[in-house]
Amino acid sequence: MNDVVQVLRKAKRAGRHDQIVMFPFGGGSGYSYSALASLIREDVEIIVINPPGHFFNSGKALESIDAMVYLYAKELRRFLQDNSLFFGHSIGGIVAYELCKTLEKDIPIKRLIISSVNPPHCTRERVDLHSGMDTDSLIRKCTDLGGLPHIFKQEPELLESFINGLRADLKALECYNPPKLENVEKLPIGASVLYSDRDYIVDAARVREWEYYLDCSEFIQFPGDHFYLFDNPNQNSVVRVLTKYIRTV
Repeated sequence: MNDVVQVLRKAKRAGRHDQIVMFPFGGGSGYSYSALASLIREDVEIIVINPPGHFFNSGKALESIDAMVYLYAKELRRFLQDNSLFFGHSIGGIVAYELCKTLEKDIPIKRLIISSVNPPHCTRERVDLHSGMDTDSLIRKCTDLGGLPHIFKQEPELLESFINGLRADLKALECYNPPKLENVEKLPIGASVLYSDRDYIVDAARVREWEYYLDCSEFIQFPGDHFYLFDNPNQNSVVRVLTKYIRTV
């Protein structure tokens, strides 16, 4: 497979329909959202990003946010309508935000929902993951964060692909150089910011500084770790947030 943009599920009804575009966490792919997507109403089209070099997608993993934005913008343009909602978890939240900056002048984005990531000016604070860590250390740290699915124990080749993709994503974050806060132009896009109460990467106090970048109407805390959204008790609540801004059938 080499499709960077994948329609994970077409809308059940014909004609114009709402879309949710989902950007994966570090090392992840669009398939990471399969369970979450299955809970979303069938009249909503689900589009996911499958980064090169991640899981089943071929190519070299991208090592900069700018490269991701350039590629995703080019590939997404033929899919997007003017009522798309973007959702990004962890590094996916940063990528989704930067992509909105690129697209918002000619393809209005309906809403941006950001999950489990500090605002751009403090993305590297409280993070003890780095691209130069040895594989065993990366695996231990990801296990501690709650982001290492059990399938990796049965499928070691998937674990290798995940680690390679994660290293590239970590390097992209390490090289990320957003403008100084005083030079930030606030995007005219409504936003929701989701975070959890036991995430030692994301600072619950600093997360509210997303208001410098976006028109944030809500900050919602969930119980759990960095990957709270994959916990069964939280999934339906996350879906309710995702679909709150979708038109009623």
